[in-house]
Amino acid sequence: MANTANINLGGTDYTVHIFNIDEWERVSDAFLGPKSKIPFALLRTAMERAEPAADVSKLEVTTGEVAEAVLVIMALTGLDQVAAA
Repeated sequence: MANTANINLGGTDYTVHIFNIDEWERVSDAFLGPKSKIPFALLRTAMERAEPAADVSKLEVTTGEVAEAVLVIMALTGLDQVAAA
């Protein structure tokens, strides 16, 4: 399993890392609320340690970029396997 993956948001490539325990704990809380919040929780959490660093709240992105980034993050973290089960 890879420890990093690349996503593109707003025309910039970012390297994101697998989640650490603290990040998993925070992301798991998103699964208790509205399902519409889950992709944004995954994206925000992944971007906390992304390289280069970015202020996620200031990124101007399309829904397609968000969707693609979330799919990459899900594959990186193994959540794609959970969703398929």
